Amino acid sequence: MVFSGEAVKMLSRWLGGPATRLWAFVTVLTVVAGLTFGCGKLNRGGPGDNSPPEVFLVNIPPDGTEFSASPTVYWYGTDNDGRIVRYDYAVVLASTVDSVAVTLPGDLPPVDKFIAFVLNDRYPRWISVYNDTTHEKVKLFASPFASECDSTTTVIDGDTVTIPVDCVSDTVPQYFFIRGIDDRGASSKVKYRSYKRRNHWPDTSVPEGFNVNGEYLSLPKLSDSYSGVQLFWSGSDRLDFRPPTTPELQFYARVYGPFAFTGPHSRPTIADTLAPNGLPRAPAWQSANRDTLQGVWVSDTTAIIFDLWHQADRNPDANEDSTVTRTGWFMMVVTARDDAFIADETPAAATFKVIYPRFERKVLLVDDTWYGADSYGGPSCDPNSYSPKCNQDFLLRMLKAVYPESDTLLDFWWRSGTPAPYEPCTFDTTRVRCGNSEDLSMLAQHRLVIQISDDIQNPLNATSENPPVQATLMQYLQAGGMVWIIARNGLLVKTRMCDGCNPLLFDFCDPSKDQYDQLACQYFDMEGMWYPAWRHYAIPKNVPGLASVPASNDEFVGASLVTQGTGLPPVLEVDTTRVKNKFMDATVLYSLLNGIAIPGIPDVDFIVRGSKSTPLYTFNSWRPQGPVPPDNGVSFMQGKVIAVRRVGPDRAHPLYKTAYFTFPMYFIKEDQARDVFINMVHWFFLPFSQS
Repeated sequence: MVFSGEAVKMLSRWLGGPATRLWAFVTVLTVVAGLTFGCGKLNRGGPGDNSPPEVFLVNIPPDGTEFSASPTVYWYGTDNDGRIVRYDYAVVLASTVDSVAVTLPGDLPPVDKFIAFVLNDRYPRWISVYNDTTHEKVKLFASPFASECDSTTTVIDGDTVTIPVDCVSDTVPQYFFIRGIDDRGASSKVKYRSYKRRNHWPDTSVPEGFNVNGEYLSLPKLSDSYSGVQLFWSGSDRLDFRPPTTPELQFYARVYGPFAFTGPHSRPTIADTLAPNGLPRAPAWQSANRDTLQGVWVSDTTAIIFDLWHQADRNPDANEDSTVTRTGWFMMVVTARDDAFIADETPAAATFKVIYPRFERKVLLVDDTWYGADSYGGPSCDPNSYSPKCNQDFLLRMLKAVYPESDTLLDFWWRSGTPAPYEPCTFDTTRVRCGNSEDLSMLAQHRLVIQISDDIQNPLNATSENPPVQATLMQYLQAGGMVWIIARNGLLVKTRMCDGCNPLLFDFCDPSKDQYDQLACQYFDMEGMWYPAWRHYAIPKNVPGLASVPASNDEFVGASLVTQGTGLPPVLEVDTTRVKNKFMDATVLYSLLNGIAIPGIPDVDFIVRGSKSTPLYTFNSWRPQGPVPPDNGVSFMQGKVIAVRRVGPDRAHPLYKTAYFTFPMYFIKEDQARDVFINMVHWFFLPFSQS
């Protein structure tokens, strides 16, 4: 700033004497200094220049480091006259830098030429980070081609496959560039480091959690209880990541099918996922990003698929009759890729069976009783004995009473005689099928399954069965099926009989209890079940050769209807002739002891039900009130609920129907049993709104 001569004179007169001049001089200097700097900015016509920020790379990781996984790079920045609002970084192959630099003028090193002439605001590989970030896991490039690779030969789903082992890629040199951008748009100088990466291919696998031998139903999401087809996969990158570090893998999963199912050993192979022209078939399903619904690479290791068969129907190869139940193979193929986006060269594959249920037939009757070899009785029914043939003839008569003209809509399935050396099916192979466990594809063809079991030592939840009957029935009910179980001790496992035991309660609805039973609790609304314990009595000395005999729970002689308006018979009575033929020993021995002929059936349980089921019948004992030895009192079982039925999961959202009877119908007088079958089957096939 320049002052005129007149201004200087006026300032001298104003300063006055010597004492004042010193302080005045200081004041003037302060004013002049402020005016000088202020005038300088005003002379440039703006708010002042913006100094660019500075960015510094921390010595982690150091320049020239070689990695086998994506590293975390650290930096920091400063800005003297503002703040840094973001950082931009980029990773560029050293080969790219060199090839571009040779075309640029000047004698600078290639990387400096690349920074000076190529890196700018429009450079497409900049990655921006915000919120004062000072470090980032940076994905380095790795070569997809293996330079060192051993291999092994194995068989996957019938195909002989050569699998690379411990494959490692070539070393890939590259540069990491970074810059800072301040709040007024100024950019710092670009800083860089040189890094290298070698890479091992990841491994893809199907974990044991995915049951490749299981059966799955292809359904829309009918209810919360149907969990769909659940797929599982996993991966590892054990040579690039050391425990406990977890690799950052992504997966591409796809499902192909359906392929023809001609038996359990007819699984398709990986080659079947290719069309005749050698190109991959269109998958029935493939993984997709849950947020964008685009792309195929996901970080998930599981997926739930609904209505898989209908998705596959979009495939022109899947044109089949959709009015009948269809069973076919599907194949899941999964590929993992690592943090360098290098994909596994050997995808994991697994085949599984999928059933599209159509319920085109009416009734499947399953006799799940494990008959002993000595009780089989041959191909005919001896009226003086009890055998599978007797029971079969009885059940045929029951269903013929319901559907007299519908032979083609009814099926019967009898458990094969394992471990006994016989096949119960041999006496009538035209109508009857054999099996060791429930076949879900057979159940899916039928609207109603009637499950019979009269073997108290092998209930329906026996853990030796694979798959368990209950798991199969739950899948069937989730699809909208209907199940009627008629069984003595059908859901319990009795391990002992003891003298003077109290009746035992089995709690089906507490997952912490050994007796937890999801089928009984959630689908039949049975919270528990009691069975009457046996008692032992000394045999009088006038009965030679015997010391004691179990007795006293052979007391079921019938049932009384408790819910009116069902059309069911009001009273059910046992057929004493059949009871005697089946339970002769206990009846005769007890008669010898007490002079009382017992017409009752043993091991008939009573049900502790919830609020969603309807009680049908209660227990009638041969000793409804005392005094009758040995208890001299009213039977504990008298009046307890022994038959229930339910529309589930609730009447507002009806999906399935169930019923449970704890007493065998074969030992009920046949005319009464026939009325029960007619009315129960009629109820099952009523529309939900009328049930």
